[in-house]
Amino acid sequence: MLDSRGYALTDEIASEGDDPEVVTEFRAAHEVTQATKSGRDVDPGDVAMAVNAYRALYEHVINDRTAP
Repeated sequence: MLDSRGYALTDEIASEGDDPEVVTEFRAAHEVTQATKSGRDVDPGDVAMAVNAYRALYEHVINDRTAP
């Protein structure tokens, strides 16, 4: 969803032009998601942060960025 709306999530240089907070928040939440999927011990507070970050990102994208 973020990618289709023009956020460069995997390119460090290109993402500097995007809303840096959005990209940073996504990357942090994604890191927690990957840690959980790989079976690493993840603090419940970090999981809650990731869920809240994904929720906020969803709201931001739906309300502030139009689909191509």
